[in-house]
Amino acid sequence: MAKRAATKKVVATTSEETVSSNLPLNKWDDGWTKQLVGELRKNELEGTYPTNAGLRRLFHKYVGTIISTQVEVVQAPNPGNAGRAVVSVALSYIPIDNPNTQIFVSDAADCCSSNAKGVYGLFPTSTATTMAENRCMRKALNLNILSSDETQTPDDIGEAVRQHDEGTIISDIQRNMIINMSNRLNISLDKLLERHKFVQIEGITHSQAIILLQELASYQRGPEQSGSAIPKEILNENT
Repeated sequence: MAKRAATKKVVATTSEETVSSNLPLNKWDDGWTKQLVGELRKNELEGTYPTNAGLRRLFHKYVGTIISTQVEVVQAPNPGNAGRAVVSVALSYIPIDNPNTQIFVSDAADCCSSNAKGVYGLFPTSTATTMAENRCMRKALNLNILSSDETQTPDDIGEAVRQHDEGTIISDIQRNMIINMSNRLNISLDKLLERHKFVQIEGITHSQAIILLQELASYQRGPEQSGSAIPKEILNENT
């Protein structure tokens, strides 16, 4: 008796089922963030976090065309705020699904040497602007992941700043601020420099100047405003 040939069960799928399984996710689906991050190119990621360039490309593909960017410096970096910049950014764009309208999205970010990587902490306003722009694009994309600029840690700073300091001396603006603040507080500049074992102001580095400015800012606030009292030994002799 001949053996019966084995049969293979075939499961038919409708064209509707096939199409639905290939449909891209929308931005309210659970896998949306994973899908978008997976579309980023190697040079658009720092680790697992999207860069500004990567976010811009995704924004143009899924959200719309940016037609204007408004930047407002809410707080400029100065010795009194430890060099912290706060920037607000508003993006105006034409959405893909409604080219006859214009939509705004806004957000803000702050930056200083304690939350910026390497030399970026030396340019807090520019870095805060990029961070705020990234936050706007993430909000419009409904992207549930931080950008690379928002994940910087102070642990990254020390060596990079030291490398940046090699051959980088105090700027004219820093020197003038130190001199003016010392005069206003009746502090002897020579005694202040000697206190830090600096020979002359022209020979100190950019980061050393920041240290002096932060100290002077603390003296300016005084103990009443969480600052420091001026040591008598650095006051001018005629005080």
